[in-house]
Amino acid sequence: MATILIVDSNPADRRSYITLLSNYGHRLMEANDSTQGWELARTELPDLIITDVLMPGMDGFALAQRLRAEPLLVGVPIIFHTANYDDSEIHRLARGSGIQHILRKPAEPYEILRAVNESIKSPSTPSRPPNTGQLPQEHLQLLVDKLYQKIADLEKANERLRSHSLTDGMTGLHNRRGFMILATGLLKFARRAGYSSCLVYIDLDSLKYINDTFGHVGGDIGASTAWRTGLSYLRASPRDRAFTDLDVTQSFSGASRLWIADFVLKWAPQGDPSVTNFKLQGEYFRRRESGTLAFDQTPSDAYASRQSGWYAQAVYQFMPRWRAGYRYDRLEHGTVANDLGLTAQDAPLLLTDYNPTRNSAMLDWSPTEFSRWRLQYAVDKSRVGVTDNQLLLQYILSLGAHGAHQF
Repeated sequence: MATILIVDSNPADRRSYITLLSNYGHRLMEANDSTQGWELARTELPDLIITDVLMPGMDGFALAQRLRAEPLLVGVPIIFHTANYDDSEIHRLARGSGIQHILRKPAEPYEILRAVNESIKSPSTPSRPPNTGQLPQEHLQLLVDKLYQKIADLEKANERLRSHSLTDGMTGLHNRRGFMILATGLLKFARRAGYSSCLVYIDLDSLKYINDTFGHVGGDIGASTAWRTGLSYLRASPRDRAFTDLDVTQSFSGASRLWIADFVLKWAPQGDPSVTNFKLQGEYFRRRESGTLAFDQTPSDAYASRQSGWYAQAVYQFMPRWRAGYRYDRLEHGTVANDLGLTAQDAPLLLTDYNPTRNSAMLDWSPTEFSRWRLQYAVDKSRVGVTDNQLLLQYILSLGAHGAHQF
């Protein structure tokens, strides 16, 4: 068992290391900046230090130089982890500071374990302090370059936030605030230039109906939990919609209405889902149909039905790239009224009093962002008196652009 100090200003990054390494019997300590890490290192004398490179105040390079100058800490191995892993300058400066291992943020668990084991078993202690002649100037230039990059990223983020605050997310057009800012500027310009101005108002038919019908509400519960719920309504007018029951073709014409209620609850520590997260969701639907039904060669006659169903599922990511989940589905048989005199013997799928159910459990692993292995076991009772036990092993591969998913 080794004593390991994690130094990082991001709590989620520290937690990912602590979650992984604590399973292997190590004693873990954490510091939210280099100053606190320096004090902990002097008092606790850890066997290994894992630190971020770029942090507020004293960064990882400065921390490494101070540790190398301390007689009791000169032999303690140091691992860098950074989001700028592909920057060759960081690797060159790290080697100049006596750093043997650099990890990417986020890193694969096996990469972390390999670097930790190698550092603890075979620490590479520099025989002399690192050459600091050219290092400070190059180090400063690296920090300046990263600072400019951060400023540019912040400017882009601010511009995106400004755009979101002025436009409607559904249509991409100016919202009320954006319209008032634009209209005020145009009116002031027209007055200064002596131009006449007019306003043309165009209303979108049934916009309120669309918003009310497909409306969703939601929000945050603290810093780690978010929820959303909504109600949707769909209406269709099928004509001669055919289906087969006991090799007999039937067709329905009339009105079909569907109400859907959905709910989603998401949890991730401090809003960061990279290590662990949990998602609970469910839907309930209710369908009503009325019209005429043609059964085999029988002429069409009045027909009406009501049916409902629901499902609930939970998926938990217990460590990076690994998830486990459970789902329950149920379909209510509903009620049917017809003037054709049909019975369950004539149309068992249509007139049955059986409620199909299915229980599913799964475990999946995602080696990359675009691929996933999934092992799933299901107990399917879709048919009367038949239990279908299913064991599935799936490999899922996504090709092409990977667009952002909806909530």
